[in-house]
Amino acid sequence: MTWMNRRDFLRQSAAGFGAFVVAQGLQGCGDAALQSSGPAVTYDYGIASGDPLMDRAIIWTRVTPDVEQTITVGFEVSRDSSFTSLITSGTIETRAELDYIVKVDATGLEAGTSYHYRFVSGGMYSPAGTLK
Repeated sequence: MTWMNRRDFLRQSAAGFGAFVVAQGLQGCGDAALQSSGPAVTYDYGIASGDPLMDRAIIWTRVTPDVEQTITVGFEVSRDSSFTSLITSGTIETRAELDYIVKVDATGLEAGTSYHYRFVSGGMYSPAGTLK
């Protein structure tokens, strides 16, 4: 397993910055297919959030697919930990050239409110995270 330092992670994340624009255009699309189709992935590097503003925060992860190809990853941000009260959701594509990093600017948030977020691809959910 290869590890990357923080600087490399941020550099490669920046390479995928434009990908979140695609996700914003796809918000509200059904993600049922992501729960059962596509290559199997793991979330070996976990999940993270940061750069909070009054109405948004960036969430990201890195998927590790079992086959090298373009991967569609769904994301969900919810008010509750059971993800029944979604605030925003959508899909984003990642690939080897982006080191399979997924970075999303989650919008529609309210200041001072806790949210839960997670990613899904190939029937595999990431661990859930919390952001405020």
